[in-house]
Amino acid sequence: TNLLNHAYDFAVSEAMNGPGAFWGRGNGWYLASLGNLLRQLPGSRVGRDTLEALWHKRIKALLPLQTEAGMWRTVLNDPKAYEESSATALFAFGMAAGLNAGLRHTGAKEAVQKALTALDASIQETSGDHLLPGVSTATSPGTIEEYLKIPVSSNVPYGIGAYILAK
Repeated sequence: TNLLNHAYDFAVSEAMNGPGAFWGRGNGWYLASLGNLLRQLPGSRVGRDTLEALWHKRIKALLPLQTEAGMWRTVLNDPKAYEESSATALFAFGMAAGLNAGLRHTGAKEAVQKALTALDASIQETSGDHLLPGVSTATSPGTIEEYLKIPVSSNVPYGIGAYILAK
């Protein structure tokens, strides 16, 4: 799938969160870190080609999972899962960082723009405060059903941080 599980138990060689539960924010942190690393590494650095290949594999896996609205879901491959702001922001940042590192991938630039447009449109103003909604709260490894029950909130610090990175 080229998507990552939330947690893996190497002692028993299996995902701790059940099969097919690909957590959006965790995959987002991976891509954000990978894109940022590629932005920092010189093009001639030994092993950079391996990292570039990983970035391309993740982008290829993520592009079809972006919703029509421009967001990604808390469980990436489950159409019942809610759209999640922090994962979307991290994917936008990770893709943009790779593009800014000189990588090219068909559809990535458009996906970043679509994600940023969706995030910007989701910002709510209440009594002079601006709120970023749609951020899942603390998340432990679990089954798909457990991920879908995680409460969603506004202005969760890691969601705002991811949004700032993406902007």
